[in-house]
Amino acid sequence: MTDRDCRPTTTGSDSPEGSSRRGEAPSAVVRAIARATDTKAGRATVVTPGTSIDLVLRGTSTDLASTVVSMGVKSKRARADLRNDVVPALIELQDRLRAEEAHSVLVVLQGIDGSGKSSTIRHVASGLDPSSVRVASFKAPTPSEAREPFLARIRRELPEPGHVAFFDRSHYEDAIVPQLAGTPAGLRASRKAARDIVRFERTLAEQGTVVLKVLLQISHEEQAARFERRLRRHDKHWKFRLDDLETRERWVELHLAQAAAIEATSTPEAPWFVVPSDDRAIRNWAVGSLLCAVMEGIDPRYPALSDDVDPEAVRARLRSAMSTAPQSADATVPSAPGPDKAGHTKTNNTKTNNTKTNNTKTNNTKTSNTKTSNKKTSNTKTSNKKTSESQQGRQEQDRTAQADGPLGASIPRKDKPT
Repeated sequence: MTDRDCRPTTTGSDSPEGSSRRGEAPSAVVRAIARATDTKAGRATVVTPGTSIDLVLRGTSTDLASTVVSMGVKSKRARADLRNDVVPALIELQDRLRAEEAHSVLVVLQGIDGSGKSSTIRHVASGLDPSSVRVASFKAPTPSEAREPFLARIRRELPEPGHVAFFDRSHYEDAIVPQLAGTPAGLRASRKAARDIVRFERTLAEQGTVVLKVLLQISHEEQAARFERRLRRHDKHWKFRLDDLETRERWVELHLAQAAAIEATSTPEAPWFVVPSDDRAIRNWAVGSLLCAVMEGIDPRYPALSDDVDPEAVRARLRSAMSTAPQSADATVPSAPGPDKAGHTKTNNTKTNNTKTNNTKTNNTKTSNTKTSNKKTSNTKTSNKKTSESQQGRQEQDRTAQADGPLGASIPRKDKPT
């Protein structure tokens, strides 16, 4: 099968192997590594266990270009294959891996500054479900981490069964950096770290974790161009550090240390793949193809139903539950009426609004009646007050007439006509 045909055939739960396969972890790891090694990207980049590698010579732009040629893919084709074939296949394989929960995958990315470790992760994992993907970046250990074994912080980031983890730098820093000191003690520390890593990865394989180790190799010229780009673009300034230049000035020493660590830790259950990184599209396609091949080699299966589940009994139970549904549902939960002639849907809110309107009218009527009653009461009080004043005026006139005698009797009273 070619890398372009990275389209897995789904294995359904009808397969007798669709149940748990936790017991076959080592054989699944062997299959996965063999599948990755047999791809176009794998054949061109694998470091066969027990062989030596010259990263200084192999890391020139000319040699990296020849490695790309041996892969048999060009940049434009690689970009299309990653998008159309590799990523969709990874999405399906990840779903099956998570469903089975028998194996896990750890992708270790090493590379000097500018080789594109985080960018590779972003492109390869672009369509994966983030709920079962972990990305960890390892920088210089903190004071508390430096006091514990160097693999302790690595163990905390390992993927669970059914998950995929990406390491941006890794435990291999402890097998590379001490060599740069150029002292016998540093060399002994690097060799001890390499032995510890081999035992650690062998244990992971026995537990069902496939370790895919990739060194992203960039040429001296391309790294300079990428550093120049970081200085030129303001959105890349945060990536540039002066320490990167100091490491670059020790180019040969660094690559010799990397080669020694790779030679000491490239094993049958976890070999190294050295992928050219000058061309981003080919780099992303190569790593994606290797990961796809690893997961195809694991061949995760959708699990079958457990033995205590009888599909017919479950269906009968579902039908029974539907037939015994409450019959008075209309009384408790009003059904939504259909549309009227104008196409508008009537809702129960109309009744509520009408009720509120009627209540408003009743309240307004009561208020109006109350105002009218109050007005009548006020008019009655005013009329009674005028009548009382009129009576008091006539009484006062009578008293005046009596006091004046005959003269007062001749003065007519100005009563209101009846």
